[in-house]
Amino acid sequence: YTEQGFTVVQSGRQDGIFQGQSFVASLGQGLPGELILKANASHFMSFSKGSSAQSYPSSLMGSIALIRQTLADATWYQQAYGKTDVRFQGEPTEFNAALAALGQLEQTGLIFAGNNDRALLRIDALLNEFNLRNVALLGNGYEYARVQEIARTGRTLIVPLAYPAAPTVAKLDDQLDISLADLRHWERAPANLAALAKAGVPFALTSHQLEKKSQFWPNLRKAIQHGLPVDTALAALTTVPARVIGLEQQLGKIAVGYQADLVISKGDLFADGEIVATWTRGQEQQFKPLQPVLVSGRYPLSVQGKALTLEFTGHGEDFAG
Repeated sequence: YTEQGFTVVQSGRQDGIFQGQSFVASLGQGLPGELILKANASHFMSFSKGSSAQSYPSSLMGSIALIRQTLADATWYQQAYGKTDVRFQGEPTEFNAALAALGQLEQTGLIFAGNNDRALLRIDALLNEFNLRNVALLGNGYEYARVQEIARTGRTLIVPLAYPAAPTVAKLDDQLDISLADLRHWERAPANLAALAKAGVPFALTSHQLEKKSQFWPNLRKAIQHGLPVDTALAALTTVPARVIGLEQQLGKIAVGYQADLVISKGDLFADGEIVATWTRGQEQQFKPLQPVLVSGRYPLSVQGKALTLEFTGHGEDFAG
C-alpha cells in the first residue's frame, strides 16, 4: 500500500449484510496501539449475505426486509433501554450489544456497498427511512448510468478504480459472445469518475476490487485522460476520504496539527510520475533514490602496475564508459 502512496487505511470484515465495525490505522512504523487512529470506525453493510450458510435471506427483497427490521429494532432499543417493561415482563429491557452499536450508526458512520447503479438508489431510499445521513456508498463503476439520480441523493461515494478488460475478439465468431451492454461498459467505465465530478458528486477513491494494487495509478491516469479534473482527483485521495472516516481534522492536508503524511514523487504523479518515497507520521520510507547516483567523471585505475584512466559519462542508470 505504501508504495502506491497510501499512508492510512480503513479496514474491516467485508462479508455478509451487517458486517460489523471497521478500524482506521496508520501504515507507519510503531507499536499497534500507536498506529490505531480510530478503533471504532464506520460500520460496513451490503445487500449480500456473503458466506453465511443460512437460507434467509435468499433474495434482494429479503435482504432489504432484514435490514429494515433490524434498524427498526435498533431504533426501538434506543428508546426502550433503561426503562422497565411494566406491561408484560415487569423487568428492565436487557442489554443488547448489537442493537446498541447499530443505534449509534449516525455517530460512527456507515459504508454501504452497492453491486450496481440501482443498488445505490435503493440504499439511499432505505436509509432515508431512518434519517441516516452519515453514510458513504461504495460504488461499482456503473454510476455513469444514473449519475443525475445519484447526485440528487447528496451522498458521498467511494469509487473503485477497476475497469473491465477489453473484450476478446480473436476470432470472428467471438463477437457473438459479447453483449452490447459489456461493450458499452468497457467504453464508458474510464469516464465514470469524470461524469461524477461533472454532476457534483463528492467521492473518494479506493484500491478495492483491483486484482493488482499496481493498477491503481495507471487506472487513475486513464480517468484523468477521460476528463477527470486533477484537483478533484487530488481531493478524492486526501480531503474527501479523511472526511468519510471522520478524521478530517487530523488527516488529508499539509497543515499545522495534521499528521505528517507525505507522498514524494518524481514528476507529475497524475501524468507520468512515480512515487519515490512516503512520509508516514513523520518517518520516511524510501523506495527509490531521491537523487540519481552521479558516477560520471574520470577515475585513475592501476592494473598490474600500469596506470589507466576510466571515464564514465551520463547519469543515473543511463551512463557509459
